[in-house]
Amino acid sequence: MLHRDEIKYKKRLSRILTALDGSEQSMRAVDLAISIARKHDAELVALYVFFSQLGYAYSSYLSKVEDSPSIAAIVDSAKQEASHWFEAINKKIANSDKNEHHIRLKSEVIVTSTSVPAAIIDYASKNRVNLIVIGTRGRSGIKKVLLGSVAQEVIRESRCPVLVAK
Repeated sequence: MLHRDEIKYKKRLSRILTALDGSEQSMRAVDLAISIARKHDAELVALYVFFSQLGYAYSSYLSKVEDSPSIAAIVDSAKQEASHWFEAINKKIANSDKNEHHIRLKSEVIVTSTSVPAAIIDYASKNRVNLIVIGTRGRSGIKKVLLGSVAQEVIRESRCPVLVAK
């Protein structure tokens, strides 16, 4: 028999990913992720995944978009939408207690044609994320009994721990 209190999580949390869509639940997840990142002196990655049928993936750390104007317009639109949320996160971090650890924030926008959960999981895997913090339900308008469909799939498929903020 395995007792939970005997289990110690020894792996250091160095990179925490919070997926956001601007919903109240995702912003609660951001608050929780900020608190955990500060406590563990970890980098915080704020990720916005925008779904598009055009079959193009973009990350904000790329310096240039070299595709059709329609794809560039979609990327710009997604980045503009996310910029408001990223600004809010920066303000939350700046307004918090100055005596605590400084949080290193990385903001990312991904446009995907696969699925939002798959993009979150893929990003976490490729970028050595130690913890994903996600809200229960986003802006999709479809209400599940306990969790939103994105949170459910991320929990089910992710190889790293997932913390769901309610």
